[in-house]
Amino acid sequence: MTLPKLQIPQALLKFAVDKLSGMLGTSIIVLVSVIKDSQIAICVKISDEFVKKGINAGKIVSEIAAATGGKGGGRPNYAQGGGKNPEKLDEILLKLKNDLKNI
Repeated sequence: MTLPKLQIPQALLKFAVDKLSGMLGTSIIVLVSVIKDSQIAICVKISDEFVKKGINAGKIVSEIAAATGGKGGGRPNYAQGGGKNPEKLDEILLKLKNDLKNI
């Protein structure tokens, strides 16, 4: 699956994950945007069903942010963060996708 390349600021990512979670219901939503070729915005929202299974949005954001030279965190059901090295995004998002497939 090819990930779309969009430049979306952090506030719009939060709005988008909220809207998507309302539409999708039980879901794990990970949205990442590269802004100005060097700033990364990350938002993750996880439905309660997945939180009960041990999936944690704060840990997912922290993993993506750390891999891209940034910081992030939050609650088990919602988290946000940022990074500075977009070259690492494809690798970390593919790893995350594969990890989540095994749930």
